[in-house]
Amino acid sequence: MTWMAWIAIAAMCLATGTVGVRLLAVWWRTRERPELHCSIAMLTIGPVGFSLTMLSEAVATPHPELGRALWAIAAFSLNLGTAMIFLFTAEVFHSLSTRMQDFSVFFAGWMFLLWASEIPVTGYDAEGLAGWPTRASDFMRAGALLWAGGKSLQHQGMVRRRLALGLGDPVASDRLLLWGVGIGSAGVVCLVDATAKVIGFSMFYTPALLLIDTLAGLSASVGLYLAFVAREPLAWLRDPQPD
Repeated sequence: MTWMAWIAIAAMCLATGTVGVRLLAVWWRTRERPELHCSIAMLTIGPVGFSLTMLSEAVATPHPELGRALWAIAAFSLNLGTAMIFLFTAEVFHSLSTRMQDFSVFFAGWMFLLWASEIPVTGYDAEGLAGWPTRASDFMRAGALLWAGGKSLQHQGMVRRRLALGLGDPVASDRLLLWGVGIGSAGVVCLVDATAKVIGFSMFYTPALLLIDTLAGLSASVGLYLAFVAREPLAWLRDPQPD
C-alpha cells in the first residue's frame, strides 16, 4: 500500500502545481488578489512545501546542514501557503467583513511567528522531532484547509438552491463542489498526518491511516484539478447522453 501513498503524494504535488500555475496566469491578466493568494497557496503547500519536506528527511543523515536548511525552507513555504489559503477564503466568502479581513492578516502574522519560533526550539534539525511550533502549524494548516472546504460546500449549497429556481450558474456550482471536496480532502490529509505525529504513529506503518491518507490525497488531487482546469467538469452528470 506504500506505493499507493507515494502515487497520491505525487498526484497532489502535480495537481496543486498545475492549478497554481494556471491561477498565476489568471492573476497576471486580472491582477485580482484572490487569484494571487490561491496560486501562492497551491504552489507553496504542494510542489514546494511537501516536496522539500520529504527531501529534507532523505538528506538529513548524510547532510545534516542541508537537511536543516531544506526543512526550514519547507516549513516557511507550508506556513506561507496556509496563510494564503486563509486569506483567499476570507476574500472570496467574507469579502464584506472587515473584521474577517483583519483577522486573516493576524492569522498570516501568527503563521510566520510559529515558523520563527521553531528556530530556538529545534533549529529545524531534520534528524530530530519537530517542536511544538511546527505541530501547531500542522493543525492550523489542517484547520485552514478544512474551513476553506466547508465554506465552499456551504456556498455551493446556496447556488444549488438557486439553480432549482432556474437561477445561478451550474458550472460555478460544479467548481464550488469540486473545490470544496478537493481542498477539504487536503485538509483531511493534513489533519491525519498532524494527529499521527503527535500520537507517535508512523504513517507508512499504520495501514488504516495510510489508507485514509491515500484516498484523501487522491480525492484532493482530482477535485482541485477538475475545479480549475476542466472546462465543464461535471457536465456529464447534469446532461447525460441520450441512448
